Amino acid sequence: MQISAENTEEVELTHIRDLKVKTELKKLIENYKPHKTETTVVTMRIILKDNEPVCQSPRRLAFTEREEVNKQIEEGMIRPSSSEYASPIVLVEKKDGSSRMCVDYRKLNQKLVKDKFPLSFVEDVLDTLQEAQVYIRFTKRIFSCQC
Repeated sequence: MQISAENTEEVELTHIRDLKVKTELKKLIENYKPHKTETTVVTMRIILKDNEPVCQSPRRLAFTEREEVNKQIEEGMIRPSSSEYASPIVLVEKKDGSSRMCVDYRKLNQKLVKDKFPLSFVEDVLDTLQEAQVYIRFTKRIFSCQC
């Protein structure tokens, strides 16, 4: 996520009455420096219902789509794989006209053993905030996802 001092004015702080809190919050926003590592190390276990690999044929790509995939490979955003598992890719056009590569994992997802301890419901998480003294809402205008 990205926020900078240039768009601090876009942050709505009029609902905060405590001048000290408002000043500290404004200072935090102005001094925010995003930190994003190139890779994120995540360990997870994916348990399948059987040991039969899911291998689907690739979908046909237009010439311009193949060029985009090659460009993403050259830039190190994606890499070729020789795994027994293969799912087709889909290029989706973003609002700015560039492409986002997505993978269609529907066949693989059908073979997953469901997690016995799934993530909490959003409503339950919000219930824990009922006694909070300060709420902060950031709008899309000041944040953009750098994916």
